[in-house]
Amino acid sequence: MLLATRWFRLRLRELAEQLQPASGSLKAAVCPTADSDRNGAASPEEQPPRKKQRKVAREFDFPAYRHRYVGLEIFYLGWNYHGFAEQAGTPTVEGELFAALRKTCLIAPDATWKSLQYSRCGRTDKGVSALGQVVALNLRSVAKLNQPAVNVEQELDYPTVINRALPADIRVLGWTPLPPDFSARFSATHREYKYFVVQHGQLDIAAMQRAADYMKGEHDFRHFCKIDAAHVTTFRRKILDFRIKAVKGEQCEDARLYALHIQGTAFLWHQVRCIAAVLLMIGQGLEEPELVQQLLDVERTPLKPQYNLAAEEPLLFYACGFKDLHFRRSAQSNAATAEVVSGMLQKHLVALGLLTNVAARLKAQAADVHGMVQAKPSKHVKLLKRAMEPPLEVRLQKYGKTLANMQGSHASLTEMDES
Repeated sequence: MLLATRWFRLRLRELAEQLQPASGSLKAAVCPTADSDRNGAASPEEQPPRKKQRKVAREFDFPAYRHRYVGLEIFYLGWNYHGFAEQAGTPTVEGELFAALRKTCLIAPDATWKSLQYSRCGRTDKGVSALGQVVALNLRSVAKLNQPAVNVEQELDYPTVINRALPADIRVLGWTPLPPDFSARFSATHREYKYFVVQHGQLDIAAMQRAADYMKGEHDFRHFCKIDAAHVTTFRRKILDFRIKAVKGEQCEDARLYALHIQGTAFLWHQVRCIAAVLLMIGQGLEEPELVQQLLDVERTPLKPQYNLAAEEPLLFYACGFKDLHFRRSAQSNAATAEVVSGMLQKHLVALGLLTNVAARLKAQAADVHGMVQAKPSKHVKLLKRAMEPPLEVRLQKYGKTLANMQGSHASLTEMDES
């Protein structure tokens, strides 16, 4: 609990530092009515008195407005959601986003992904957070069809409009106009993740970095992911950079926070969490760094050993890379988001202070405890001596696939799946 609180405080602080004021303003109210631009109406004082009538909500006239193809940069804390992707009857980040877009009349109630040209850069699972998720879609413009198209300075401040309808743990950070052929998934040049771990003085960071270095470049990562035989076409992925660095200023007594910062062109399902699990074993001295080389050599090690995933809460989808893409951030939107983040940060700082005192009391009392039976640590079984998962060929047969046609398929079909 204490470590999770410290990690959350760090993420909120990092986000707050990025939210620097910028120019911009809200250009139009949300869901204007069909007659919102009438002029010359009589003032209330000039109107004859009449009985109060129940107002009937007017249906928004979507066909009367232009649309703009835009990209949205999104931050969210995934702890309260069952992943990013929308699922009927289940709380998800994407579900909250689309509910907000409908509520603010930026998309029609019956809009489909096809009509919106919707795409997303990454897809995170339950409990995983993001600081740089990007989606692309058509949104209503401030301009009507019978009016000229407006430039970006005159356009709606989409983050401000959308954030008013979103829960506090989901925020749109910026927006940008997009070319018609843009895809948030396939136009991405790279994706970045951070996984946060705590060193208690016994975690060998140097050994973990040596193991991480073996992963740089293009390799077959089938032993570092959860096999999705129904959709996977290839397990080869390219890691552009992988560094393990201490998080600046984050240290509590003998514990220090580190970030496993990995950058790649694409990732497999649960790839980062599998990598983190193996590196933590290496850092604890339970495995050697060269284990990574053995697991990457699928001819030498054809079967994946059974091991548990690393926890999901410390994983952050940090950023998506795109060529010549710059997000617009208004002063109003940044200020409002910074205020929300500051409020969350203050609550966790209070929790940090409380738990720090509890930990200090328990540590002081430990010297007075005598004669208690100490639990023996569980014995570690080396990964390559553990039970192995079924061969890939067996899994593929269930879906009528073979290794031959899998290797000949297009590699990008699962580039968006990771958590």
